[in-house]
Amino acid sequence: MLEIGSKVVIMGDWDTAPVPDEKAAVRLCPMPKELYLYGYGWNSSTQTMIRFLETRLLPGQRVLDIGTGTGILAIAAVALGASSVTATDTDPVALSQARRNAAASAASIDFHEGTLFGKEYDLILCNIGAGDILHAVVSAIPELLLSGGAGYLSCLPEQVTTLEQSALLLGLATGWEI
Repeated sequence: MLEIGSKVVIMGDWDTAPVPDEKAAVRLCPMPKELYLYGYGWNSSTQTMIRFLETRLLPGQRVLDIGTGTGILAIAAVALGASSVTATDTDPVALSQARRNAAASAASIDFHEGTLFGKEYDLILCNIGAGDILHAVVSAIPELLLSGGAGYLSCLPEQVTTLEQSALLLGLATGWEI
């Protein structure tokens, strides 16, 4: 069991340990080796994004998770009170795993392969390591966000400059929170 922040615990779907009442559980199924890069929540970027969710997600908000991977952030959003969660990924194997994890967590999530447009969200999450698509993701955020909404993106340290440049070109604010 891995506790992240003050409200979320990540655990295997086989784990029978009781979940503390004040914690939201994200249950993960065993995954094939090729998905290890998507992670189990041990990396700092995923943990930072979950902490953002804990402090920024308001009950009833609509959330989009771009590049969902194993679905950890999308599942956490449901567990923390989002009214609806949509998750996208371009990798069908990752989406299959994310669906299994959502089922194990009893989380209702609308999964889509590829990109998703035409809807608006209160909160957009993106925790990806694919630098070649960062600009495209950042470019899509303004048309997907509701007025007053927020987008939180996380990337590898060597991609920070690219991410900030893309955001500034679009007139979006950038900042750091730890």
